[in-house]
Formats: sequence, structure tokens, C-alpha cells
Amino acid sequence: MKTTGLWAPAFLTRLRAPILPGVIALLQGCATTWGVPGAITTTDERPFYLSSAGKGLLIEPGRMKLTVVQGHLPFASSRLEIETGRGKLVIKLPKDALSHNTVQIFGATHGLSADIAGSWTDHPEGQYQGSTTQSCTYSGYCTQNVEVRKCFGETFTSEDRAFRKAQQHPECKATYEARYGYSSNCSGQKHFRTTMEHYRRDYSFEFLDPKRKSKPLGHFEGRVGGLVRELSREATSDCRGS
Repeated sequence: MKTTGLWAPAFLTRLRAPILPGVIALLQGCATTWGVPGAITTTDERPFYLSSAGKGLLIEPGRMKLTVVQGHLPFASSRLEIETGRGKLVIKLPKDALSHNTVQIFGATHGLSADIAGSWTDHPEGQYQGSTTQSCTYSGYCTQNVEVRKCFGETFTSEDRAFRKAQQHPECKATYEARYGYSSNCSGQKHFRTTMEHYRRDYSFEFLDPKRKSKPLGHFEGRVGGLVRELSREATSDCRGS
């Protein structure tokens, strides 16, 4: 039997609300990572030794991959990973070393055997029109899954005065039922027309002698192609049920 919301069974009116525990959100750190294949040339084709935090890697002319990891503090730190046929070296980046399109590390300050200065430039390669949808909410009639509490021969929904007390009673088990009606929080979709762009990104890194900053040790060139980004979007419909 469904209650009318004008009264509550006696067993519920006698319930005392317990102290509800707080909800703790555990935030996990995340990072943005992009790997750059390329090649390094060295001065007079001489190899040089690059070390950081007690670990090192012999850098020789040839293929190299740089991976820039942009951490989002305070849960993840940024770093630069250098990979060659001889191995891999991970360099922790200082907080201010990484900007939107540059990397700058002073070796003497951060325990690195070389200064590193890197930058990257985007090159547009054409635009095209696309479409996408985005989740939204609207006011209207729709079907929603609502929480229902059933116990002692009674059924309670959020419309009933006794619903909160029913939620707290151990005998009132929660179920969910699909119900159609008016709501200010109906789930829907909104359609957009997008302008997209193909582009490539070219990278250039210099490795310099920290004692003689005008003396280059090596120069890296790399490229990442086939990249796509959204430039703009324009709504082509109102939020409506999907």
C-alpha cells in the first residue's frame, strides 16, 4: 500500500534520526602525458653523459624518445623521461620548469649534469566541421529511477513525510523503480556543431653544458602528428530527452 504523505506509521514516527557520517572525497592525482619520437645530434658526434638523482644515461647520436609528464599537484609531480637504445632516465621537473609550451631546467640548481631547454610549436593542417552531444538536465516530464523504501507492508518515496526516517530504519530496504512524472532534473542530451582542427606539434630540446652555457652538448628534434583539437562549438538544439 502506498502512503499518501499525510501521515506516517507509528513505528516510523518513533524513530530517532542517527548522526549521519560525513562523506569524504578522496582525490586522486592525475597527469597529462605525451611521448615524442625523434632524434638527437651531439656536438662533433661525441656522446655525453646525462645524470640525475644518482642515475645516468649515455646519450649518443641517434633515435631518442622524450616523454613529458605534466603532473597536477599536489598528487602528482611533473617529469621528463628520456629513452634511447641504452636505457631510460627519469628527470623530476621542478615546479616552475614546465609552462604551456616550454621546459627549462638549470642543471646546477636541480642536480642535473646538463641544462635542458625545450619548446614545442603547433602547426595547423586544416579544419573540418563535426558534431557532438553533451549530457544536460531539463525541466519536464520524463522517466526516472527513484529510490523506494519498503518495510512493514508500506512503501515510501521521497514525496512522503516519513521517507527520511524510512531511509534510516534497518528494516526498510532500498529499491529503485522507474517512474514517469514531472521533474526539474530530467536527463537529456544537447547537440552541438563543432569546428575541429588537425595539427602537428614539433619539439626542439637543447642540452647545454651547465658550466659553459654557450656550449651545446646535444640537440633533439621530434614531431607528433595526427593531432586533433576542438576550436569551437555551437548549440544546435535545446536540452531534450534522449
